[in-house]
Amino acid sequence: MGKDYVFSTHEVTGSACVVDRNCRLWSCLVITNGSANAVITIHDNNSAVGNDATNKLAEFTVVSSNQYGGRNWIKPVGAEVGIYVTISGTGASCIIEYDYALTA
Repeated sequence: MGKDYVFSTHEVTGSACVVDRNCRLWSCLVITNGSANAVITIHDNNSAVGNDATNKLAEFTVVSSNQYGGRNWIKPVGAEVGIYVTISGTGASCIIEYDYALTA
């Protein structure tokens, strides 16, 4: 029987590779500091080099006064290379939930 849970990055406060192998993206919680908007971009990549529209998995903008936003996917989004998160906005952060893709 397979695992019945996902992994969490815990709170990520700066742009970084959060998973460096093939995986499946389940959710992204975006957090603001209450006074600045947060923009989170998620790419299928393991570095900042080469991130563009061709490997973008998701992008979220959360208005500062909302403080929280994001998405849970009913079916996960596949990432062949890994998950690289770009964070912008003063005090912005996110929490990514993922699991490892099954390989043959």
